[in-house]
Amino acid sequence: MVATFNIERAIFISIMTVIALSQGCSNHPEAAPYKALTPAPSTVSSSACIDVEGIVLGDITSNSKVSLYKTSSLNFTIVMSKIRTAQPVSWEIVNESGGFRFNCLSHGTYAFVIPTSSYKSSVGSPLPYEFDCRNFCLRIAFQGGDPRYAVGAFSIRDPTAQNRSTFARNSLSCDTLRGSLYKKCPLGLG
Repeated sequence: MVATFNIERAIFISIMTVIALSQGCSNHPEAAPYKALTPAPSTVSSSACIDVEGIVLGDITSNSKVSLYKTSSLNFTIVMSKIRTAQPVSWEIVNESGGFRFNCLSHGTYAFVIPTSSYKSSVGSPLPYEFDCRNFCLRIAFQGGDPRYAVGAFSIRDPTAQNRSTFARNSLSCDTLRGSLYKKCPLGLG
């Protein structure tokens, strides 16, 4: 009985991940055509931070908590290991419409995490909204998880950085196509 439930849950999570990926990667009218990065004001340093908003793709229960992990890589195995062995750097409560916000994230690689026990029925990843600014761009690396956690991994990087090779191993290009979770530059410049 338990084995059947676990198999059914794994199949359900796999199906939901495929649906969410297909929705997140589809080309919506507001996502095209791709325009150049919006320049940040001269007062914004590349070492500064930026607020990141997100949304939960799934039927989340009221007052659920989304945790933020800083990761060393966007590799699925490394991200999941970090989630299972480390404490989150921060957490926020998901609002009534499934949204949440983390203030002042700097360049790096991260994961949003919600336990699957926090969902009423359909499980979906907590994902950030992607954006492009002169000194910041955010790209979703993957969404998914395992039977215990729903995960959305992403990178925030400086597209104008001189030394792209050291960051390229841990982040996605800012030149990728925009998905349905794209918003204008949160610095109010786009």
